[in-house]
Amino acid sequence: MKKRILLYSTRTPKSNVNADGGASTALNIIESLCKDFILDVAFLNLDNQTFIDKRVNKVFPYDAELIGDKFQSIADKRIINKVVLKDYRNYDLIIVLHISGLMGLEDYDDDFWNRVVLYPMFLTPSYIKSGETVPTYYTEAEKKTFSKIKKVITPSTIEKEEIVNIYGVDELKIKVIPRGVSHVFEYNPCPIIDKKNINICMVGSIKKQKNYLRALKVIKNLKDLNINPTFHIVGSIQDEIVYQNMIDYIDRNDLKNNIVFHFAISQAELNELFKKCHLALSSSNWETFGRGIYEGIHSGKPTFIFSSLEEVRKFVGESSVLYYCDDELDMAKKIIYLIDNYSSLARVFESEFLRISSLVSIEKEEDELKKVLLGWCQS
Repeated sequence: MKKRILLYSTRTPKSNVNADGGASTALNIIESLCKDFILDVAFLNLDNQTFIDKRVNKVFPYDAELIGDKFQSIADKRIINKVVLKDYRNYDLIIVLHISGLMGLEDYDDDFWNRVVLYPMFLTPSYIKSGETVPTYYTEAEKKTFSKIKKVITPSTIEKEEIVNIYGVDELKIKVIPRGVSHVFEYNPCPIIDKKNINICMVGSIKKQKNYLRALKVIKNLKDLNINPTFHIVGSIQDEIVYQNMIDYIDRNDLKNNIVFHFAISQAELNELFKKCHLALSSSNWETFGRGIYEGIHSGKPTFIFSSLEEVRKFVGESSVLYYCDDELDMAKKIIYLIDNYSSLARVFESEFLRISSLVSIEKEEDELKKVLLGWCQS
């Protein structure tokens, strides 16, 4: 008999690049589990979007209006979580995306917590590395919830270490399963690069974490070094102040003709954009995993990131198709080096693209996830 699983997402599951990590991860989990488990999906409908998937047994949308920012809203989530998870005894396992989806339930007994599988998504250390200020009360709420957690899945060895060292969770309760890249993205490397027509892409929501001003400085440096790129920005506006700062920088530095905002597009549309782009970059301050980075590499695009993304470097290692850069000028110079030497470098690219793609295989993620969950169902 198939085991019953409830997936609880604090975001509407969706696949466009407007989706944050939780929303897209929810969709990947559905894809992975729908055949082998009886899967119900509950989510907080914060953006008035519908979710319909015939592969899912039941869908429970909960309209919610959260007061305050993502930290202040935990007061509302403590109430909502009890409503969403009231029928937990109907399920063998309950997968919860984001630690805040379990806050307020710490007084529940082991009958509840033995069923819970947590995908932390983003914790205090990641928020801080992303450039945000985290209230002490929020971190304390995380710690209180982690004191009850018995099963954790993370894509990151660094996050695993943080959960053990900061939150005191036994490492035996944590499984590391790297995210997989969707089959939507096709391997389509560029045979040549024309210096006069360079298209560069970055995928990521417009917010502090992604630090797009650094990317814009790279584009300015390229112009100052006689390269005239087109920079494609893919992601929704999640912070209006960050967006306005970007517009101001573009205006001050005469970059209007070099920047294309695509905002929220589907994965299929992003795949088509990757086909016309030669390179990809990320100016992100921090990534727990970095799904957008791997989508570009999987699509055959040499990619440039800053050395601060320790998890990516630890996961991938040194590579001829992934350049680790010290600062904006260093990134611009490494892009120019690649452009100048592309024909000779491209000869060894394919094996590296395939190696990294194998690390983020969606099949590997699905197989490992099913194996881990079945084991937990039987324990």
